[in-house]
Amino acid sequence: MVGSMKKRSFACFPSSSASIAMASSSFCDPFDDLPISDSISDTTTSDKDQSEQQQQQFLLATAIDQPRPSSSSRSSAGFRCLLSFKPHASGICALAISDHSLYSGSEDGLVCSYRLADLQPSDRLAAASSGSVKALLVRRAGLEIYSAHQDHKIRAWSRASPSPPSQHRLIATLPTIRDVVATSIRGSKGLVRIRRHRKSPWNQHFDTISSLAVDEAAGILYSGSWDRSLKAWRLRDLRCLESIGDAHTDAINALAVAPRGGFLFSASADSSVKVWRRGKCDRSRKNHKNTKGLSDGLSFVVELAQPSPVNCIALWGSWVYAGCSDGRISVWMVAIEQEDEASPPRGAEDPSSSESGEEENQGIRVLREEPEIRVYREEFAALCGHSMSVLSISAARDVVCSGSADRTIRVWRREDERHSCVCVVQDLHSRCPIKSVIVSIEGIVDGCMVYSGGLDGFLKAWWVSLRSKPKIFGESPCSVLDYR
Repeated sequence: MVGSMKKRSFACFPSSSASIAMASSSFCDPFDDLPISDSISDTTTSDKDQSEQQQQQFLLATAIDQPRPSSSSRSSAGFRCLLSFKPHASGICALAISDHSLYSGSEDGLVCSYRLADLQPSDRLAAASSGSVKALLVRRAGLEIYSAHQDHKIRAWSRASPSPPSQHRLIATLPTIRDVVATSIRGSKGLVRIRRHRKSPWNQHFDTISSLAVDEAAGILYSGSWDRSLKAWRLRDLRCLESIGDAHTDAINALAVAPRGGFLFSASADSSVKVWRRGKCDRSRKNHKNTKGLSDGLSFVVELAQPSPVNCIALWGSWVYAGCSDGRISVWMVAIEQEDEASPPRGAEDPSSSESGEEENQGIRVLREEPEIRVYREEFAALCGHSMSVLSISAARDVVCSGSADRTIRVWRREDERHSCVCVVQDLHSRCPIKSVIVSIEGIVDGCMVYSGGLDGFLKAWWVSLRSKPKIFGESPCSVLDYR
């Protein structure tokens, strides 16, 4: 449990002479009196705490109810810190959002939920010996939550109602007991070699699970791990269907599923992004195991090489964004199926008119072409501006948000298939990298909400204006470079 008293701070509206002004005040930890899996409505607070919480709730509601502030109260930097507090005793490693709730997972093994309207804590999820929470995934409008942990397990949670104060309960730990028993019955046939003198069950990760992604159409949950393997789990019964032991040559850091076509994108520390599709099983790959009788499975499509390790990936529509350790964000446009009615980028050349299919034409070129997928790259193929590794990236419509080890958040906007940086939020978490960011534009006019979690344990809510004058390509510090 988190300590009895914590410091919480909230930001005042900045003046024109400073980019942002922070004011500090003492607060009780919102989870001090909140038992695990109990609603916060059962707790009691002092009159002082209630007044301070009401003040924070007003500041957060201001951005949604009044998205167009007057010029006297608007930040000259184009952003405001609406709320800042420390719900965890250690660093926040993952964030997830649903229609009514925000979730944060940390190194202390706890998953905390908050009401999205005012970020007041509503529940706390914990499991014995769960280890650090590395990834969170929310589906069915918040009725189901999946958390990936450092102890090599995935935990599935459910709640009766998608809106607080409905409580969460642990329904399963993956792999399930049934999977473990089934593997043990098969004996050596259910094991795969992971080291020279060590074997492990094929349906169980043997290192930290770093990422989760879901294919709603197929009803499949994917997990990626630092053990370099990909695993597919059937959501209906939470059974492991497939495992690819050598999906990458180094740790897998992020996964994302294209909403159309079911293509899976995996990002790894081996400086590559690989694309997979469900179809006929490719049993020729080393350590490729699947459930007996499975007719379909993952097959490799194409690899997109990068100049440095890839830490995070985000998809929105046809656009793919990959955050790298050199501070760049690689950008591709992916067309699923050649007869896709979504037109390719303007200037993209028909590969049939070129021998190689990689000729440049008005700044757009076909980078890769497969029977069911094309990958386009702009002439300016990387968003640059971060001075250190990009640790997290989130996309919503035409807005992209990135958090970095340089302690800054950059908000990018896409217009006419070109990207520009509209805001740089600096010095958010003192001396600590920003490990996770989430961007939301629902119900907000001329702006967006950005939620950030740092390795110092602080969770912050930011309102960012999208009407700010963008820093265009080549303008320091938001240059955009091209590399082959």
